Amino acid sequence: MGELEVFKFGNGCTAGERRRDSQEPLAAHGLKEDLETIATVATGNLQELVAIDSESFEDSPTIPSSAGQNIILKALREKHELLGYRCEQDQNANLIVRIPATSAELAARPAVALMVHVDTSEGTRAIPELCIQKQWDGTNVPYPNNPALNVSAARYPELARFVGEDLIYGPGDYPFGLDDKLGCSILGTLAQLLRSNPEHRHGPVVLVFRPDEEIGRMAAVEGLAQQLATEQIPCGFTLDGIEPFEVNIESFNAAQAKINRRSKFFELTPAVMAVTAEVSMVGVTTHGATAKAEGHLNATTIFSRLMQLLDNHPQIVPIGFVSDQKVESNGSARFVLSGNTTQEIALHGALLEMALERVVGPHAWKGASYRIETKEYDGALLDDGAINLAKFLHQFYLQDTGFPLYPEESAGREGYSNPYFASTENQQLTIRIRLRDFETAELENRIQHARYMTVRSFGEDGAQFEAEYQYENMGPSMAGAQPLIELAQAAARKVGVEAPLLPIRGGTGVDPFVTRGVLVPNLGTGYFAPESEKELTTRQSMARHVQWIAALLQEMAQD
Repeated sequence: MGELEVFKFGNGCTAGERRRDSQEPLAAHGLKEDLETIATVATGNLQELVAIDSESFEDSPTIPSSAGQNIILKALREKHELLGYRCEQDQNANLIVRIPATSAELAARPAVALMVHVDTSEGTRAIPELCIQKQWDGTNVPYPNNPALNVSAARYPELARFVGEDLIYGPGDYPFGLDDKLGCSILGTLAQLLRSNPEHRHGPVVLVFRPDEEIGRMAAVEGLAQQLATEQIPCGFTLDGIEPFEVNIESFNAAQAKINRRSKFFELTPAVMAVTAEVSMVGVTTHGATAKAEGHLNATTIFSRLMQLLDNHPQIVPIGFVSDQKVESNGSARFVLSGNTTQEIALHGALLEMALERVVGPHAWKGASYRIETKEYDGALLDDGAINLAKFLHQFYLQDTGFPLYPEESAGREGYSNPYFASTENQQLTIRIRLRDFETAELENRIQHARYMTVRSFGEDGAQFEAEYQYENMGPSMAGAQPLIELAQAAARKVGVEAPLLPIRGGTGVDPFVTRGVLVPNLGTGYFAPESEKELTTRQSMARHVQWIAALLQEMAQD
């Protein structure tokens, strides 16, 4: 399809409606379309993608790990083939879209790879329609399904950059996958605009849409990385950053610790009567990268702080805890409240509620909440899993380590150690700890701290401890990336913005590429609150990022 104005998008708009006369001088990014036209195209593409559920599942043995990823990859392939581009997929479903150079001279140059991932983190959901607020004035975002959220430029100063633009957001009760469907939309829009702008000067471009990045399944791209190396593609860029126009060549080192302990049965101190209290906890969901700025609060943290407040009340006994499998910041805990009179039981219930209010209440404006349901205790056997979980968490956070532990107390180049998941179900205490640090030695210290606290809490043979490495800081392997950084920054200046060089507080899944000599810096896509129900971006921000990547391709085509 050579003419942009006849290509229809998901929202029914025609991208070329506001296309300028082809005789007008091209902008610095080399595209004829104005910002509003590009924003319309990009928004339509994003709408199509967020309507498809493509979350990945760590426990699935397949690649891709979910059927939804195959659906979205099929849709992307059909769309790019309709544009006339050659498309192929490997055995792991990686979609490769080949965009030819705009001249014979440029065709002789090595290709550049632009890569995104189609999967979203577990807990995201598809949405039938994006919420759009025109010319946002910075006041509270009106999330339709979660009016308790207070997201405004006053609460979150970093949102000031979006004031006056057309806000894009979701229902507010779960994330809808801007990580990395925003990157996918930017690349898809770029592909459409390059087709309608044959005068745009660029060399060969390879677009890559990959699965299973969120779960760190490097096996999904080992073959792809080897293919790019065999084709002598020396470099590429991932579009998976958070901050607008950021450039990343450093990432976390990552590991995960797992603790398992068989729980033991115990009997309650005799009392005349007892009830059980089921406490549902809604924390504050954030990405680890933005946990401090957004005020992360995990259910395990709520439980730990709650138990510290209740430590001197032996009639309030924890008998169970489980993190939400889909949204790890949420969870539920069970307690037995015992006493000799109904008044004593009521008093202990009030103490539990007061303690919850002290822990959760200050975070209510960010969406945190709790609910208590009580019923008569049925005399079921009890185990010590929740008691030992509280003991471990208290000691884990209490020790002076010299480095931050809570993700919400970590920013910049600081790492964190986050017991993000726990369960006491089926007489088995399970704790999973997310370990992150930019320095390899510090990551080892975090592993040793987790190991030491396991032994201290449960004894030398009281629990099983294992740690597994997940990914490495790409920084040391990116020593030769300075020219790529400069190209990205020069392209940003061409479109009137700055591109800061920042470390990424996460990973980008490029280890298989950099180990084969394919340098892959990461680029920002410009949004707020990744992997959170609060996530948002703007139509204009999407369009400017498309312009930036178009300008980058032009910069790379310079003599």
